[in-house]
Amino acid sequence: MITVRNEACWTREAIADIVTALGRPPVNLDEATPMPEALGDSLDAIEVALGVERRIGVALSDDDLSHVPTFGALVDLIAERT
Repeated sequence: MITVRNEACWTREAIADIVTALGRPPVNLDEATPMPEALGDSLDAIEVALGVERRIGVALSDDDLSHVPTFGALVDLIAERT
């Protein structure tokens, strides 16, 4: 599991590592990136959610992922739960 501080930059790096591991390099991934662009299709989103849970220890539901509009909002949600 990745140890995550309550600083968004550490969480963003951890999520970027997960996204990269799934073959979606975060070349232009920033806080304003829309979620569909950041995570791809629903299967990719599920894989990222499972990766976040395994590596960071934060569980994300389908509802969580469908209600966050941007990558930055996802980072904030995860940071709130760490």
